[in-house]
Amino acid sequence: MPNKWLWTRSRREDEEKDCSSVETLLPSSTSSIDEERVSKEWASRTRTPSCTSRRWCALNIILFIFSLSILANSLHEKHVGILDIHSLLKKTSYYSPVLDKLEIATFDLQADGALFESDHPSRWRNARKPDPEVEAAWEEFDSIRTFPITADEVRKLGKDPELAVKFPEEYGLGAEAYVAQLDIFHQIHCLNLLRHLASAEYDRDPEHGKHPFSIFTGFTCRIAQTYFDAIVEWQEEHALPLMMGRNITRPVEAKQIPAPDAYYEMFPEENVSIHDRR
Repeated sequence: MPNKWLWTRSRREDEEKDCSSVETLLPSSTSSIDEERVSKEWASRTRTPSCTSRRWCALNIILFIFSLSILANSLHEKHVGILDIHSLLKKTSYYSPVLDKLEIATFDLQADGALFESDHPSRWRNARKPDPEVEAAWEEFDSIRTFPITADEVRKLGKDPELAVKFPEEYGLGAEAYVAQLDIFHQIHCLNLLRHLASAEYDRDPEHGKHPFSIFTGFTCRIAQTYFDAIVEWQEEHALPLMMGRNITRPVEAKQIPAPDAYYEMFPEENVSIHDRR
């Protein structure tokens, strides 16, 4: 039978060994505090971004929002038709009732300004002398036609309906049918006059020839030309016959604006029958 004293001593030695093993495995209290402090500092560094990082993050967010706004604006413009050629034409042109009623497209055109005619010249261009076919082409647009517009359209043009000319009610156009014309045909009329004055073979009024130069301040050459045929077709459909636009008698109660003195200097008063200087 084992000795009791020996067994007790052996047990005590085993417990001391176990305690010694635990002490070697666990760090001291000072070491534990240091490691905890280092751990907290590292965690703080990893969680808190630097000032440079925050700036880059803010810049990326701003650029992202800016890109989204550009994309949204592009999609919106495409959806509502702002980028449509006709819409842009309306935005860059003075008001015209025609632009509300007619879709005008454009096309690219290379102007032919060669000294000599090409193999396929324009039907509006002369060779070395007046040509009957060319004259007929110009005369087709030289006559300025008229068409009716409303009082609201007169105001949008910056005019006073009280001073605008109306078509006679017997024309059957209604009580608010004001006389209007497309200025492009007025410009073509003036351009045709300059064409005639440039050639000695035409006999045109030289005084009248001074007028077109001021008319062409807005008559510029463009790379993208409008489909002129569409404008011509619209006028043919809506304009009144020439004589109906010209044979309009001024009503007695109509307000009259006297012509400037320069008009009477150009056209002597004895030759003027329809104008009154009152």
